[in-house]
Amino acid sequence: MIKKELSAGIILYMFPPTTSKFGFNIVAVIDGDKAVLIDAAYENQAQQVLEDLAASGITIDKIIISHFHADHLFGINALPDVPIYGGSRYEETLVFEKSTAEEVKKYTACKN
Repeated sequence: MIKKELSAGIILYMFPPTTSKFGFNIVAVIDGDKAVLIDAAYENQAQQVLEDLAASGITIDKIIISHFHADHLFGINALPDVPIYGGSRYEETLVFEKSTAEEVKKYTACKN
């Protein structure tokens, strides 16, 4: 994992490729002891971000999913039970990604 501060309170976590040629990114926007994550990658990457933030006394307050592909979404399974936000068409996308009805209930749609 490479951790890069983009600006005060904005951290980019970069992960090398695993099974494909593409890597994964998670952005943390930090305000005091709370963070909002943008995307969650896969469980392993999300767990690393959770641990890194916790080591600094920062808890994850919200998660924003930029789009509902597995490499942006599946990491939520490793994160605490916090509100998750996504696009207004999230339900049909999650069904396509074979998410369970219980998983779909976790999301709040952002209005377009």
